[in-house]
Amino acid sequence: MIIVGLNGGLGNQMFQYALYLKLKSLGKEVFIDDEILVNKLNNVKALKIFDVFDLEYDLCDKKTRDKMADVSIDVLSRLRRKYFGKRSHAGTYYHEDDLDNNYHADVLSLDDKYLEGNWQSEKYFEDIREIILKNYSFNISDTKLNNLCNEIGNCNSVSIHIRRGDYLGNSLYESICTETYYEKAIEYFKEHVNNPVFFIFSDDIEYAKKQYQGEEFVVIEGFYGNRSHYDMYLMSKCKYNIVANSSFSWWGAWLNVYSEKIVLCPEKWSTEYEFKYTPCDSWIKIGV
Repeated sequence: MIIVGLNGGLGNQMFQYALYLKLKSLGKEVFIDDEILVNKLNNVKALKIFDVFDLEYDLCDKKTRDKMADVSIDVLSRLRRKYFGKRSHAGTYYHEDDLDNNYHADVLSLDDKYLEGNWQSEKYFEDIREIILKNYSFNISDTKLNNLCNEIGNCNSVSIHIRRGDYLGNSLYESICTETYYEKAIEYFKEHVNNPVFFIFSDDIEYAKKQYQGEEFVVIEGFYGNRSHYDMYLMSKCKYNIVANSSFSWWGAWLNVYSEKIVLCPEKWSTEYEFKYTPCDSWIKIGV
């Protein structure tokens, strides 16, 4: 039995569920643990994957979860964790942060483990791409969204995702996708694509409007809260993509099915951690 824990923002949840689908395709007995999402995210503005997509999955029972994830609250278990830490690879709990890069092939051969991590690599599931695309099919009915889709489809559309918000002042991420990075990426498409139109997606709309002006730039706004996944949908409809160091941005580009798509991404994902496999092999890496 394998249990995959769901946690984090929508992009991270999508990586976790994709790993679940991959393990299922291997014939393994796999379950989802959504307790953290249900119990800890109810009071915050975080999208849950099962509110965005129509997904099917088997839920683990609480007793099995507590045992395998080593979260039982009995006195002996709490004392053991306090003095000796949580059970890891030697037991039934497998935590990705214990490892040194972003793709761990041995995960696919494990059994009787609780898997906690983000699993941010296409290499886990690239061979079941069609299954992933089917599961991550957006079912959205919105007039404004449909009009934007038509606009995006009728030009050489390039999505630009700019994440500021929680990245501002964060030394791990803020210095990766600089204004220089975006300038280089925009210039690339101006040199390689006829009359590109850049559709800007950001959590800082006022910055985007001020920074990107002109007929070739369209700042997308109005999709917040429980509609913030509309941005991911629209990014996936663009023919080309410029991604930020963000899993939300990553999926916007990965779900793009345009046959001649070009994706530009930052050379690094973080200043501290070397995520060797986060960008797909076909994506073009741009340094800051």
